[in-house]
Amino acid sequence: MIGKTTIGTSFGGCVRYQFEGHKNSQEEKRAEVLEAVGVRADSAASMTADFNRGRKLNPELGRAVWHTSISFNPDDAPRLTNEKMLAVAHDYVAGMGLDRTQYAIIRHHDKEHPHFHIIANRVANDGQTISDSHNYKRSEHLLKQLSQKHELTPVQGKRPDRIHEEQLRGADKTKHEIYQAAHRALDGCQSAQQFADRMREQGITYQVRRNAAGKQTGISFEKGGHCFKGSEIDRKLSLSGIVSQIERNRPKVPQLSEVERKWQSEYNQYAERQQGQNAQIRAANEWIGKAAEQLRQNPSVDVARQLKQQAPSYALQQSLDQQVKDYEAHQRRSQWAQAQRQELTRQAGQWFGLSEKAREARQKLAYLDNPQGSGLYYQMQEKHYDFWIYAKDADQPQPRFSISPPLYQKPEQPVLSLKEFAQQREAAEQKRQAQEIERQRQQEQRQQRGQNRGPRMGM
Repeated sequence: MIGKTTIGTSFGGCVRYQFEGHKNSQEEKRAEVLEAVGVRADSAASMTADFNRGRKLNPELGRAVWHTSISFNPDDAPRLTNEKMLAVAHDYVAGMGLDRTQYAIIRHHDKEHPHFHIIANRVANDGQTISDSHNYKRSEHLLKQLSQKHELTPVQGKRPDRIHEEQLRGADKTKHEIYQAAHRALDGCQSAQQFADRMREQGITYQVRRNAAGKQTGISFEKGGHCFKGSEIDRKLSLSGIVSQIERNRPKVPQLSEVERKWQSEYNQYAERQQGQNAQIRAANEWIGKAAEQLRQNPSVDVARQLKQQAPSYALQQSLDQQVKDYEAHQRRSQWAQAQRQELTRQAGQWFGLSEKAREARQKLAYLDNPQGSGLYYQMQEKHYDFWIYAKDADQPQPRFSISPPLYQKPEQPVLSLKEFAQQREAAEQKRQAQEIERQRQQEQRQQRGQNRGPRMGM
């Protein structure tokens, strides 16, 4: 690991760089906040505001921003999960005394080599100043300890794959060309002969050195009159390194137990069937997600009817069918209310509006227009029950069309390993055999009892 620490004055610029990169830069930092302690992680603005709020505990400290970037050897990339990286970060934060203040751990995915950044407030939670004295030496010593603790590959000097090729000349250039060619040849290589053929195609030969007893002791490469030991080019190109890589490239034949071999054929059928079912589940879940978005953008009865016909589950079909029915019922109630208004308006104007029928028509109109505020709720319920029922329902808001994906999406079923499957089947088989033995034993006992009774005596 390599660490670089800077002490600054502006949390805004430092935090903004983690999320957005340099101003006017086209590169994407692809930031991922692994942990934020004492600060919010939803945006650069929120995080900056929280850091600035914390530094007010010690307003005299101008250079309150601690920023450390830690980079790892690219060889460790496959095993540097977020959890692994966070464990290293926790040890570093504690080792540098930054666990007494606000800090954020942010991973970037914009470079080939894995790396993360730590932003910390030098104003501790109790208002004291966190020292930055000799931070370079302290950090260097701590990173060496953490490399050993977490079994990480140390970064030693300049890596051959980081060299600027245009600056190389003569033997250095040839050495770098051999480095690149050897790594290309080793990619997927499964035998020494295949490695030799690939190197020869690139104009490079090699010779395996032996001692007086004939034991292989090393390897050297030659190109264009220049000769180099493999370990001199790269430690992975030593003889032992090349042999180890070829061994790793060879397909590993799993050593199956007797029980696993017994059930392997049935397991293959089970795994194929389970994977097929999971593929159907994934397809259905994807359809439901897209359908929900389509209905959100266009919540219409036509879209709901179309999706109902295509829905992958009965429950979703029923839900959409009920939404369509609710919408159609609401439309019928709205049409009834509109027709009632026209008829009641006509009735209210008959006989100069003085008749009992005209008066009732005006009351119904008032209730229809404002059921809650008309003051006629109980009067309509008692005297005009049917009208009250329809008018009450017509006042309901128009139903909305929607799909909630979590209600209908199903989780994929885990596929057992061959070992787990074989253990389960073997246990079930042993149980079945035990039951069969017990059944035969009971049958033999019944037969024995029948023989012991002998013939019955007649009277």
